[in-house]
Amino acid sequence: MAQRLAKIMIVDQQEVLRLGVRETLGAHHEWDVAAEAVDGEETLALARDLHPDLIVLEHCLKFVNGLDLTRRLRNELPAARVILYTSCFTDDLMIEYIRAGARGIVLKTDNLEELRVAARKVLAGKSYFSSAISEILVNKLSQTDDNKPSALTPRERQVVQLISEGQMNKQIAYILGLSTKTIETHRASAMSKLNFMTTAQLVRYAVRNNLVSV
Repeated sequence: MAQRLAKIMIVDQQEVLRLGVRETLGAHHEWDVAAEAVDGEETLALARDLHPDLIVLEHCLKFVNGLDLTRRLRNELPAARVILYTSCFTDDLMIEYIRAGARGIVLKTDNLEELRVAARKVLAGKSYFSSAISEILVNKLSQTDDNKPSALTPRERQVVQLISEGQMNKQIAYILGLSTKTIETHRASAMSKLNFMTTAQLVRYAVRNNLVSV
């Protein structure tokens, strides 16, 4: 009986970067790059059908950023392992990914060979963090900071992300399938928790914490 190939999904908005990852991982004879997606909602839809063994994703995605996507994947498809492969990062954000269930983190400034090593380790049930991320873990894991994305609920973070992408309350309500009143409540709650008074402050917060790409 032929050995089952490990199914891999690549998630990134940039086609050229997906191509590089596909060529790097697809060359392995035991792996099958079975799907690609450009945003969080598409990832969830494809993953529910495909049930991938490994998802390699970027943090900066439209509608649902990689962190909230990782949390949703852990709840809906716990067998799917996640490797974050990103250029959008802060020290605290990396810690949040580990807490959310990411099994590996590699930076896009690292050699692509490191991503291949990470995939092999994670598919074998282990964890893998590049040297830069390992240093962050040593220095930051024991620290706490209330002014970071985890201060907000997942829904509040999603609303803040969409606001920062230029969406109005009615548009956000349509995208998320909620009422405008509910969006206004999430928005007000997020601003209260962060002690913000203006939308501009929310946008700066989203950019600083990599909830939205610039």
